[in-house]
Amino acid sequence: MIKVAIYTSNHGFGHATRMAALAEEFIRYGLLCHVRSNRPEFIFGNLNPHYHSLSDAGIDFGVRHNHNLVPEKELTRQDLLDLMDRRPELVAQDVRFLKEQEIDFVV
Repeated sequence: MIKVAIYTSNHGFGHATRMAALAEEFIRYGLLCHVRSNRPEFIFGNLNPHYHSLSDAGIDFGVRHNHNLVPEKELTRQDLLDLMDRRPELVAQDVRFLKEQEIDFVV
C-alpha cells in the first residue's frame, strides 16, 4: 500500500480543508494518508478511518493578528524567527516520523 504524509498549513482552515479533500481523493485510490496538522479534527471527519491517521504537527502559524485582525508584523516576525530556531528539532522529529511510518511521498 502506498503511504503519503500530508502536511497542512496551520494558518486558517482553508489550507486544511483543501488537504482533506486531497486526502479523500488519495484514499479513493487506495492510498494510506497520514495527515500532519494541528487544525481541528472535525476538518478531517469525512476521511475513511481505515485509510488515514491524524497526528499533531505545527509546521507554520501564518500571520499574527491583533483583536481587529490587523496584521502584527513584528510579532509575526519574532514568532517566525523563534520557529526557525527550532528548525533542526522539528526536521529531526518529522524525519523520524516519515521513516517509522515508511512514507512513500510527502505533500
